[in-house]
Amino acid sequence: MRYICTFILGISAFLTSHAQNAALSISLQDSAFFVCTIDGKQYKEPSQVVNLYDVASGTHRVEIKKLKTLGNSTIEQPSFSGEISLEPSFRSHFQIDRFNQIKLISKESYTSDRKNTQTNNRVWVPDANKIPTDTQVITDSRGMNNSKFAEQMEVLKNNLNESQRFKLAHDMLSLGTLKSSQVAEMMLLFDAESHRVRLADEGQAHVSDPQNYSVVYEALRRPGSVRRLSRRLDN
Repeated sequence: MRYICTFILGISAFLTSHAQNAALSISLQDSAFFVCTIDGKQYKEPSQVVNLYDVASGTHRVEIKKLKTLGNSTIEQPSFSGEISLEPSFRSHFQIDRFNQIKLISKESYTSDRKNTQTNNRVWVPDANKIPTDTQVITDSRGMNNSKFAEQMEVLKNNLNESQRFKLAHDMLSLGTLKSSQVAEMMLLFDAESHRVRLADEGQAHVSDPQNYSVVYEALRRPGSVRRLSRRLDN
């Protein structure tokens, strides 16, 4: 199977008046290949990013199946099935996170006179600014409060040896009171990408809010790291 990283689909059935035109981009958080079905029409060519132009605004039914290799076979693993809403005159960028939830990550102006040969070659670009820092005001069973966490972060920052810093951070995980966003903040303290991936890999079993764990991907710097961590967490 020949994989094409980005492809453009023209959907004539979706064409409408210029005032109602919209555009759509869909990707997976881990940059994996997938196939999709939109409003019952199947698009079976594997891609990392799907771009649709001149789409009718309003509600559309979307099904996403992630491609996974097992031995010599490739299987389609259901990742998302639901509805999305497109606003007229905007291009909406959606992303499926590792919990199979779809999120609108950005939106930009769109006009129908743009050529369909244009495409957005967007791959996963982590953004540390998306990591919340107002995690927990008071200490309870759900997480470490901000004050205590700040103290722990200072301990890590003051240790200039990265290997020793990682050991200290690893010990903090065992407390079992960290939130997902706090693990992501800790990851930012490491220069080595391997340390960031290892900390995220080992932290999943200890956080108090595993449903929010996709935030740790924002602390990674390369799409390859995202794919590597995703494989570890999926096993």
